[in-house]
Amino acid sequence: MRHSSLLWALGAAGIALHWTSAARAVEEPERGAQPRDVNQASSAAATRDDAIAELKDRIKAAELQGRYERVLRDNELARARAKESAEPGATSGDRIEHKALLLPDLFGVTVSSGAPIPGIGLMAGPLTISSSAGTGPGTQTLSFRPAADVVVAKRWTVGGALTATRWAASSRPANAYSLGAAPRAGVLIPLGRGVTLWPEVELGVTRFRSEMFIDADLTQRSLGIVVTPKAGVAAVFPLSRHVFFRVGSQLAYAVVVDDGDYGTTESFALSSDARLGLML
Repeated sequence: MRHSSLLWALGAAGIALHWTSAARAVEEPERGAQPRDVNQASSAAATRDDAIAELKDRIKAAELQGRYERVLRDNELARARAKESAEPGATSGDRIEHKALLLPDLFGVTVSSGAPIPGIGLMAGPLTISSSAGTGPGTQTLSFRPAADVVVAKRWTVGGALTATRWAASSRPANAYSLGAAPRAGVLIPLGRGVTLWPEVELGVTRFRSEMFIDADLTQRSLGIVVTPKAGVAAVFPLSRHVFFRVGSQLAYAVVVDDGDYGTTESFALSSDARLGLML
């Protein structure tokens, strides 16, 4: 009896020990798994933080590179402007070829020699007053001549002038009137330090009427056309952003076709001028 009770007690103790060992075996893996999950989560968070930090570093590096390039461009532009400003009249805003509209007859003086009428003229805007005197009869001339030129592609000029002129002779009662147009074209050639060479060609066509009073009963009248090709060259010096000084010479060949007794005549004339103009 005692032996049976002892066996039963030993069996019960063995079963209890088995269940206790099994329970511990189940709990130990669960307890051991928790640190591994925590380590994995920590590793993922650290990787994400490193990626974010690397991205921020790249963004900062790109911003610094952009600032550096902008500083280089600004320095180059400043050096170019300083170099231009060191040359009088050489800035792009002052150069005549960088303008759109030229008004060359603000104020000036002209001197002409040869036929048809040599003399000295004073110009103020579109008005020109000139006088000639020599071995022949003197002549006074009043001319209204608005002129303008347009700059094309920073190199070429296209323009012209309209002319209304009255001549009066001082030796006898005589006068003449004319209306004409003179289209022209030129090219702007920069020479440095703000100086520009301006060659031009022009073709003038003028219709005139003249009257000469011979005596109380006789007046000589004539009508005609004057065709005048011209070629000239001038040097242009900018004085400010909108004012320039121009000095040059022109050679003209005139063909006068008179409907009266004079028929057709030809002549050459050389003129020089110095004038102020506007550039807009």
